[in-house]
Amino acid sequence: MAKKATIITGTVGNDAHVIGTKILSRAFRDAGFNVVELGCLTPPEEFIQAAQETAADAILMSSLYGMGEMDLQGFKDKCREAGLAVFFPPPELCTDNAAMIAFAGAWRLERGQRSLLSLRAAAAGLRP
Repeated sequence: MAKKATIITGTVGNDAHVIGTKILSRAFRDAGFNVVELGCLTPPEEFIQAAQETAADAILMSSLYGMGEMDLQGFKDKCREAGLAVFFPPPELCTDNAAMIAFAGAWRLERGQRSLLSLRAAAAGLRP
């Protein structure tokens, strides 16, 4: 039997937006991957350590708060020093909350969950 690929997931640095990695972790787990979830507010070095300890095939990290670039200063070099291959997708392939919302909607739709078209969605705290 072939070894299942292992993926490390989490939200990097000072970011507490964990929903994206939770959704992706579940999708990968459902697809048969081993998933190690580090959660939110995870220092970049912990991703490297977890990848080394588990012989992970990939690290999937997320950041929505806009400062991820600062949190990841030197991350490529640290990965290479640890013997990990590094790939960052080009910015045009990086998505935002819209992709997560679309995935969550598709997941609910697949399971037969429906809302009326009269549903009025509004962000909490933004109502007058």
